[in-house]
Amino acid sequence: MHSTVLREDSGFLKNCKLDGKNLRKARVSLEQQMERLTDAYLANVLQLEEYKRRRLELEQRLSVIAEQKRQLEANVGHHDQPGFHGPIDRSVLPARAARDQ
Repeated sequence: MHSTVLREDSGFLKNCKLDGKNLRKARVSLEQQMERLTDAYLANVLQLEEYKRRRLELEQRLSVIAEQKRQLEANVGHHDQPGFHGPIDRSVLPARAARDQ
């Protein structure tokens, strides 16, 4: 379902993972769109069926962003776990080699 939503709107997120800051911006933007959509419905600019359809699309997009946020947080948590060494700091390699001799 989520991949369908992303495919239907090729401009939305462009099927890429976003960092935390951009995820927040995307979420805020979608929430603002939802508010404007509701305002349009309340002003009788949209019929109920059109409002429901568009709101569902926005909710699906928000769901995708929430899932990406969970994945990002899980990845950050994974990097903090023991046994994960991350990128090698090459500046300490000569010192370690000299120390180990």
